[in-house]
Amino acid sequence: MEDTLQPVVFINHYPLDESMSNSGKVLQLLGIRNVVVSLMGHGHNNKVYDFGGLPGVMGRSSLRAGKERGGYNIVTCKEDTLFFAERITGRETLPVWSKIPLNKGTRPFTPPIGTTPRSISSASVSKVWEFADESDIGAGIAVRGNLCVYTRTDGHIVARDVRDGRVVWSYKTGGKLFSTPAIRGCRVVCPSTDGNIYGLDLREGRLLWSYVTGKPIVASPVIRGKRVFTGSSEGKFRANRLSDGKLLWQYDSISNFVETRPLLYRGGVYFGSWGNTFYALDQKRGRLLWKRVKYGNRMFSPAAVWPVAARGKVFIVAPDRRMTALDAKTGREIWDSGKWTCRESIGISGNKKEVYIKNMTEGNVMAFDARSDTQKVVWECKAGLGYEIAPSAITQKGDLVYIPTTSGIVYAIDRKENRVAWKYMVGEALVNHILPIRGNRLLVTTLEGRVVCLEYLTKHPF
Repeated sequence: MEDTLQPVVFINHYPLDESMSNSGKVLQLLGIRNVVVSLMGHGHNNKVYDFGGLPGVMGRSSLRAGKERGGYNIVTCKEDTLFFAERITGRETLPVWSKIPLNKGTRPFTPPIGTTPRSISSASVSKVWEFADESDIGAGIAVRGNLCVYTRTDGHIVARDVRDGRVVWSYKTGGKLFSTPAIRGCRVVCPSTDGNIYGLDLREGRLLWSYVTGKPIVASPVIRGKRVFTGSSEGKFRANRLSDGKLLWQYDSISNFVETRPLLYRGGVYFGSWGNTFYALDQKRGRLLWKRVKYGNRMFSPAAVWPVAARGKVFIVAPDRRMTALDAKTGREIWDSGKWTCRESIGISGNKKEVYIKNMTEGNVMAFDARSDTQKVVWECKAGLGYEIAPSAITQKGDLVYIPTTSGIVYAIDRKENRVAWKYMVGEALVNHILPIRGNRLLVTTLEGRVVCLEYLTKHPF
């Protein structure tokens, strides 16, 4: 846009404050144009903000929220002012509740405290290599040998050499990709929003087979033996043969769509859907073992969480901010607790003794006893995460527990000392996945399209 005085209205879901990880950088960019207002939703209320000199207006939801009628806002532009008035559906328009002047000229905005661009590093960790890829990355990463494989939202499945990060091959699908690939032997399996499940050769990225489904897929697969287990968006869950993609069985009664990577445990397949339901299927034939329907609002469904299991129990967390332990055989609720807030991020130790969560609001990382029939705290780390809603799985290797965040920071928690060993900022967007690989290295992907290899010291100064 050549005319820097042209009035611009910026529209974003979130407010430009600490609730959005890169809001400070966005405000800096907006300051070079004549941006007159930032419009947003998220809070579902009519509210006026001041983002360091940039006016902000949040609008109500069109839903009724228990009232007889819904509503919306009518925004009227007259000469040098924007007028905001609420309209009750099928009835009257209420008086103007906000006026925003259309300024003539650019002006810098002062990012609010807590939103300024920052860089966080530690003497305990260093960057081996990093690449800003050609599009966003909306999923995790898988590794075998010297190759790591991940997906991009522009439809590419990409393999890089873990030693130096160079691209070895890429394969273009017909749709966007939001799935974490699965690898076994020389096979890579990944679904696409073009409705296909793809089987590729790991060494060359050559197509070996594809299986056509009825709708776009955003779920991630898991491989056990010669079988690939994958959810879908058409009310089905499948097992396909790894060698050629042949359908082995299909369960046809899933409510809404599947997003998660399923858990394979003691002969069962465990996963949630965006239909208020958590399922357990038989691995061999796909018959329903049990299902748990509990969440009254589908937005609280345990659908994004990657479940974990130990000692006959399956552990999940959900957007209702509760952590739950279920009997793996029967689905019986062993315990269900909202004492400590959480969201959709969970992990388990390699010895299956500790289950990890990060608090949504308290900023802490917590470990619970996987062997106990109650929610027994093993340790707690005051990590200072802040408001944290990244659904990415928590991982662990050795003494360190790795915490992905919405702010682009990787936290390493020493589980013996119960404190932050180090933290490192890999970007300004959500961390999709932290994958420990051989030695003291980690592979990390971020939503903004970064692929990073980190190396940490075995002994870290506190």
